[in-house]
Amino acid sequence: MDGRAVAITALAGVASGLVFLSMIQGGGLLPIAGYFVQLPILLCGLGLGPLSAALASAGALGTTLLASGLVAAAVLVIVQLAPAVLLSRRALLWRAEGQRIEWYPLGRLATDTALYVGAATLAALAWLETAGSGVETLARLLAAHLAAGLGGPAAAPALEGWLARWLVWLPGIVALSWLAMIWTNAALAQALLVRSGRARRPSPALAELVLPRWVVPVTLGALVASRLLGGAAGFAATVVLLLGGALLFLAGLAVLHALVAARRLGRAPLVVLYLSLLLFSWPLVLVVAALGLAEELVGLRRRLA
Repeated sequence: MDGRAVAITALAGVASGLVFLSMIQGGGLLPIAGYFVQLPILLCGLGLGPLSAALASAGALGTTLLASGLVAAAVLVIVQLAPAVLLSRRALLWRAEGQRIEWYPLGRLATDTALYVGAATLAALAWLETAGSGVETLARLLAAHLAAGLGGPAAAPALEGWLARWLVWLPGIVALSWLAMIWTNAALAQALLVRSGRARRPSPALAELVLPRWVVPVTLGALVASRLLGGAAGFAATVVLLLGGALLFLAGLAVLHALVAARRLGRAPLVVLYLSLLLFSWPLVLVVAALGLAEELVGLRRRLA
């Protein structure tokens, strides 16, 4: 790395650490900025390489350690830095296929991040059970945190009641939100780097996404288990179900992208699709995930070709 790259890496690490500190301490930046803690790390990783991502992560970690202590630093590593470095390294793997370079496939990248999030979430669930806290304690803490920003302690009981109705889904929703954050930051970092001409790999085409074959049986098995099991096993099953569903959602988007490309319909249908996903959210998300399941079972894209 030359001097300019070192300076960019150092600034990115400090910026990531400061954004994270702003999020956990509730000051300075808007709360939404906390969603983009990974962005400087991924910009370094996808633009300058995995070493830059690792060094920027070290800078963010050092900033957090000095300002907030060991617990905050551990959360930063697990939630933000480790998946960003992992994704940066995997994304830049390649091999030569004759005269063509074959990059690490998008489906594997998506699956790798889902596996990381799933493993970390299940480990956290196991720790909660071992500590005797359980997901109920997590729900109470989350309700108190939300109440602090929405209306003070008086709002906590109502929020606890609402969360109690969704308790079995709570760990899975947290994991799903975490995974969406990683994917969003990675896509944004790659788009910014491509636009500036600094991307180290071309952007993968979503229409070409291929998931590992085990995703469907694992997801369907988790669906059955989530209906039959209770307690910690039920929580674990819902985590796997929602993460598998997220991967099938990507597969469904891949089918729609392939359809638009095959019919040469331009970008307008995709703009309408993503606006509809924002407006109608869960019902349309479930439809797209079902389309992804059909793709994995019967190969819809082959029929479109």
